[in-house]
Amino acid sequence: MGPNHVLTFPINEGETFNMVAFHTTDKDWPNSEKLVGHVTRADALHDFAGFNEEVIKSINLTHENLGTWTIFDLGGSPSAIIL
Repeated sequence: MGPNHVLTFPINEGETFNMVAFHTTDKDWPNSEKLVGHVTRADALHDFAGFNEEVIKSINLTHENLGTWTIFDLGGSPSAIIL
């Protein structure tokens, strides 16, 4: 896996799927005391543009409003955001 990758797996006895998407960015996180934020499906589509068709189709199946969490890299590399 690289700095940007997507994982999906079935939940609810296969009726729903969970998607976790990792996106590395050099943007500052707006509040270092709050590790959860909000993004839109359009944000995710922008961040994963260029990924294969299955990833784009999966993102298009999500709710319009998504949660995002941050992972801070203390080594000086860009932070990774999970959608």
